[in-house]
Amino acid sequence: MFQKSLLKNFIKSFNAPNYDEVIKLVTKDKFIAEDANGAEFIVLLSQMLNWTNCTREVKNSTDMKKADAVVYDQNNNPIAIIELKSSDKNISNRDTIAQAFRYKNEKPTCRFVIVSNFKQLDIYSDSSDICFSLDMTSSNSYTTLYALANQTSLEQNEIARLKKLSKSQDEITKEVYREYSNFRLKLLNNLIENNKELSRENIFECANRLLDRFMFILFAEDRGLIPANSIDAIIKQYHNSQEWGDDTPLYNYYKKYFQFIDTGNPKVNIPKYNGNLFKPDEQLENLIIDDDIIKDDLSHLSTYDFSDDVGVEVLGHIFEQSLNDLEKIKESLIEEHQIKNTRKKDGVFYTPKFITKYIVNNTVAKLCSDKKEKLKLYEEIKDTKKAKERRRDTLHEYREYLESLKIVDPACGSGAFLTACFRYLLGEHQWLQNELFKYEAGLFDYHDIDKQIIEKNLFGVDINGASVGIAKLSLWLQT
Repeated sequence: MFQKSLLKNFIKSFNAPNYDEVIKLVTKDKFIAEDANGAEFIVLLSQMLNWTNCTREVKNSTDMKKADAVVYDQNNNPIAIIELKSSDKNISNRDTIAQAFRYKNEKPTCRFVIVSNFKQLDIYSDSSDICFSLDMTSSNSYTTLYALANQTSLEQNEIARLKKLSKSQDEITKEVYREYSNFRLKLLNNLIENNKELSRENIFECANRLLDRFMFILFAEDRGLIPANSIDAIIKQYHNSQEWGDDTPLYNYYKKYFQFIDTGNPKVNIPKYNGNLFKPDEQLENLIIDDDIIKDDLSHLSTYDFSDDVGVEVLGHIFEQSLNDLEKIKESLIEEHQIKNTRKKDGVFYTPKFITKYIVNNTVAKLCSDKKEKLKLYEEIKDTKKAKERRRDTLHEYREYLESLKIVDPACGSGAFLTACFRYLLGEHQWLQNELFKYEAGLFDYHDIDKQIIEKNLFGVDINGASVGIAKLSLWLQT
């Protein structure tokens, strides 16, 4: 519903409120909405969110039932209804919020319904479609809650403004691809101008390898694989050096960062990603690139949220459209025509997410489900030592089955199917570990499972070498 990068930028302007007392309250074991806990919760929320006019237990004129609380604006018009449920209630159930919506619908000025069972808090706006669901036991939720539901934000209807400004996934994808394409063209032209000793074909290949590296950094900095805002940090380091009279080209700073990613550097909190993408490359090392080419465009691309707004699937969209563009560019660069219509001849097409999900559900997921059924993992077990030991052994047998799976995509393209398989298998391992934890101690090392799935379970080939590179990058970004 919301463009995550837009929301993130909006929240940046707010400091976290003082939520200590709320956290202390909601982390208790059990709450009954009707007792003193409910009153205390409303008071603490009002103080934290600066609700200047919040009244408890307001009757609905239709059926005379009460809303737990109502927040009013400066003109004493209701703008938000608060409905509390006990901590053992599921607040996602529509029946639990029907009363609040009946009250809201009576009041033309009322825009929001806020429902909570103390542990979770959901915000609805205008319709019964949920806008936000926040974990009240997590300190990470409170800045978001304050930004969206403080008195001023409710009165100014910031949620509606953010919804209006938010772009659809399709709009974001097109926008990112347009900017990426412009950057790619500038980079190619600059490489041609500054590296005349290289053939056009070599320049084309160098540009593609560089673009893959830049794309990795854009995704990785937003997914916690490398430090956040790495692109901006590189550019800032370059500017700082410039101020001291150091004329080192910006590209040298990127090359140093490429080396950090390849071999790891604990001083700058970068782990070792020693895959082929960043391995030493003499041609890339010796390129000459003007500073402005790899500064402003990359800095602007890094403003997108590649952890959410621009998912890994967008790589597939970029790849699909890029192939046709690249063929035309390469033909004009090399002035040869052997690759004409390569895209159609090679059968390179992007597979949409809903199709990969359908395929996974009817292949890999079906195999795993059948195996679990055969092992009787869906059945309840008796509360005896022998039954628990038998279940533990059966779970280990299922783990061996998962580890033995071999999934091959003979025309992997940008890796959409293999990426979907990775996510499914990781979910199965997480479920498995949660089950095993009931019968034996031990911690689940997600990092090792990530690598194991990619190295032992997933295999892909493609007639188009560029697609294989994108598939590798897509999978790498999952780890």
